[in-house]
Amino acid sequence: MNHRVTEYKEKIVAFIDILGFENIVRRLASDPDLFCALKSALKRIKDVEHEGRKHNLEVSVFSDSIVVTAHKTEFLGLMNTVVWLQRELLQAGIFIRGGMAVGPVYHENGILFGEGMLSAYRLESKAAIYPRIVFSNQLAEIDPNVTSFFTEADSDSVRFINPFLFSMGPLFEEELAEKTETNFMINLRKIKYHILQGIARSTEEDHLAKYMWMADRFNRAITRIEAAYADSRGGMEKISTA
Repeated sequence: MNHRVTEYKEKIVAFIDILGFENIVRRLASDPDLFCALKSALKRIKDVEHEGRKHNLEVSVFSDSIVVTAHKTEFLGLMNTVVWLQRELLQAGIFIRGGMAVGPVYHENGILFGEGMLSAYRLESKAAIYPRIVFSNQLAEIDPNVTSFFTEADSDSVRFINPFLFSMGPLFEEELAEKTETNFMINLRKIKYHILQGIARSTEEDHLAKYMWMADRFNRAITRIEAAYADSRGGMEKISTA
């Protein structure tokens, strides 16, 4: 039976949780737009599940949680998948929180267990706090170039995936040159709308804090655009956090 132990290998694990899922489900009957958004979001998650194996990723979905695992050699592919999913869900008004770690794990055909999974789960439940996907220190050291491209250190020194950081690249600059509103800016407007809706609906301080954190990250993205691309924000206003 020793050959079975070789399947318990060190991998990168991303554990992602949909925030406020129970509340979202309760609102479905009275909010047709939310129903369509959730249906679209879950379809995107299923797309990740189906496409994952083509890119040497294992994907499992448990109700409101998603787990993606990959070998260290597939770090970039896993990051692209997680960032894409986060961005797509944000545009649909679905906020997520997650943890990414590295450790031994078995993940095949929907069966998942191991220390790597527990580490990622603990990061999500204990360190993420806000709608962000946070990195373990060990994971950040696997490939500093990939880490620095997709992530940054937050005010509490926790490294997280910034969904606004990676989008301002060459394609964004080409769209600016055409003097048209970029896809990035259009999507940013969608996210802004959902942040404002979240702030307006929040009746609990901890819920409000999560949306205010996202509002702050949104405002920082606008500041970066203003600094890097003069007169390019197309009238995009920051979110008032006063």
